Amino acid sequence: MGSFDAALTFAFEGERTIDSVTLDWVYGAKHVMVLYSHEETGEDNWFLGHRSFNMVPAVEYLNVGGVTARRLMLYMMKSLVPTADSQDQFGLRSVVINGCFD
Repeated sequence: MGSFDAALTFAFEGERTIDSVTLDWVYGAKHVMVLYSHEETGEDNWFLGHRSFNMVPAVEYLNVGGVTARRLMLYMMKSLVPTADSQDQFGLRSVVINGCFD
């Protein structure tokens, strides 16, 4: 992870089918990756579900394609709104994870 990147991880009680993720930005990221894992723990068991580069929309729909996961990670890079001291700033109004959640 780069020094100005950020990640949010969501852990589920069991495996879930994830179709898409919708992000409603306050302060957006230029690049976003959605990673997923079949494992409860661990740092080296992530797979790429979706990546978006040069994002601009205030609301972004990310198709993940029906993957089965126990964890989901949103990895954000390059803020569209850097602060005065050149630090990246990310802000999410909401994150909606769409899929099968019994």
